[in-house]
Amino acid sequence: MLKKRLIFLRKRPDLSFQAFNEHWAGPHGDIVLNLPGLTEYVQNPVVRYAGTPDGERLVDGLAELWDDNDADPATAARVVGELQDDEPRFLDSLTGFSVTNLDSYDPEAKVWVIGDQPFNPGLFAEAVASSAIGGVLETEPTNGRLMNRPGLLHEPAAPQRILTIGTTHIAAPAVHEAALQAAENAALPGRIRVLLTHSRRIL
Repeated sequence: MLKKRLIFLRKRPDLSFQAFNEHWAGPHGDIVLNLPGLTEYVQNPVVRYAGTPDGERLVDGLAELWDDNDADPATAARVVGELQDDEPRFLDSLTGFSVTNLDSYDPEAKVWVIGDQPFNPGLFAEAVASSAIGGVLETEPTNGRLMNRPGLLHEPAAPQRILTIGTTHIAAPAVHEAALQAAENAALPGRIRVLLTHSRRIL
């Protein structure tokens, strides 16, 4: 049965963003490709971040993985062990969970609206309607259960709702600003994070 996982990554504080991104794209990405049943794998390094009062950056990248969880469990366990060995080399925190929307999409850049409480996606779709966008994807965790990664920090819980707005590199800053302004104008309850990422398809 096909499933999709979304993983929030935060780099080790002693690493530059460039070093984090290069390790993620290279050695770590190569290990992920060995996961049995993997059908798609997209890395989304964060280029703009907003959503914490003190400006602390809690997410440096978002990984999207589509896989068949009926694939060989022994091989999966071996590869997960290799991933767990590699993660502390470049990560401080990892928060991963399965999501409800399995749609595949492939924009150049993405604006993510991530809410600790449910919100109305229409507020953001309307706000970015005048910009060049490539579709809006709504999703939420399937059950809120987080991936277990001993030795790494993780956020206390999965977000309640996630909106992903596909766009182009050229239009991305304007789309990000429009989504950020919509979040501020709506004064939504709970924490709303608005992230801009570039999209790097590995598989």
